[in-house]
Amino acid sequence: MRILQKSFVLVGMLTLASMLVFQANAANNAARIAAVVNESSILMSELESRVNLVILSGGIEDTPDTRKQMRDQMLKLMIEEQLQIQVATQRGIKPDQEGIEQRYKSMEAQGNMPSGALDKFLRTHGIPKAVLLQHIKASVLWRDYIQSKYQPSVQVGPRDVQQVLDIMQEDKSQEQVLLAEIVLNFDRSDKQGEQVVAKRAGKLVEQLRKGANFSAIAQQFSQSASAAHGGDIGWVSVRQLEKPIRESIGEVSVGSISNPIKGANGYHIMLLKDKRAAGSLGNAETFVAFKQVLFRVSENAGQAVMERMLHTAASISKHSKSCAMLQRLADESEFAEVRNAERVRLAELHPQLRELLTSLPIDKVSDPIGTGRGPILFAVCDRQEIAPEAPDPKAIHHKLVEKKLSQIAQRELRNIKRAAFIDIRV
Repeated sequence: MRILQKSFVLVGMLTLASMLVFQANAANNAARIAAVVNESSILMSELESRVNLVILSGGIEDTPDTRKQMRDQMLKLMIEEQLQIQVATQRGIKPDQEGIEQRYKSMEAQGNMPSGALDKFLRTHGIPKAVLLQHIKASVLWRDYIQSKYQPSVQVGPRDVQQVLDIMQEDKSQEQVLLAEIVLNFDRSDKQGEQVVAKRAGKLVEQLRKGANFSAIAQQFSQSASAAHGGDIGWVSVRQLEKPIRESIGEVSVGSISNPIKGANGYHIMLLKDKRAAGSLGNAETFVAFKQVLFRVSENAGQAVMERMLHTAASISKHSKSCAMLQRLADESEFAEVRNAERVRLAELHPQLRELLTSLPIDKVSDPIGTGRGPILFAVCDRQEIAPEAPDPKAIHHKLVEKKLSQIAQRELRNIKRAAFIDIRV
């Protein structure tokens, strides 16, 4: 008996030792440094959290090869963000907490999430909110830094604005396209670095064509000012596009992704959302507010579970006489997940969803639509026809200033990066 007791004690000691070793390894991994940027460091745990965020929010295929590609690209961006924060802080720029919170809420809205859903998403997947806020903080601080340092010297006069108005007048006879973009910048003096960026752009295109979320990828990866809006750049005349983009976009069908397009300072990935023929300002656009209710089932759910969930969705569809009633009945179901789209341009939606929402009367709930994740219901809560506005000279002036500041920001970041001490350790 005494020998047996000793054996139990020994096993217990070995188990405890194993647990301590495991905990120590986990702590070491969390504390491992991915890169040193001047006097600051980026931890592996922070890098992995950002990679997880991109993969989960973007709907990217999670494979070892994909993770490596995402990790390499994300570390590059996090190094640049660290430099942006350092330079802005040295200049005395303080974080605009209200601006950071607004950008956070904007990301939530662009993902068609109800208020508080992004917090829940991060908690569910073990991603610290601070990691996402750091990304937003860098963007906001960098914007404020560039504006404070360079905006007083940016010259945009009435002649510049009038020139744009004249071009817009001439462009009435040109085809117009509704675009979103992802831009990956490169340094033209670094040919090897340019090739790396080209390869990364190609990998992103592969993921997007497999169904990754363009808006989420743009928010995390794009190095253009449009990243804050999920990559959206709105309606533009084909003639206004850079020549390589203009030539490439002509080969892209509506709803499709372009191949990587080499521009003056970066590779562009374009999403062609819609086209409209030559005309004055285009036709009135339709905006919709709608609800999407998913009755989620697990990947390995059997046929019986799927049929039961389909029956539940059909019952809720039958008894919902309005958007408000659909919300109430969905809230009462433990399986339903509701997403609200408050004001979405109909032309920007996937053609099949656009067709469904066009055919649905307001407050009418669709029949269940089967998907691999479970049945989905849709209901249109509001539909508005909004005529396009005449060009606003003040808005044009603002865009011209923003364009010049964006070009200055790219040069500034390249110079800061060249002068910085950067030690990549992964």
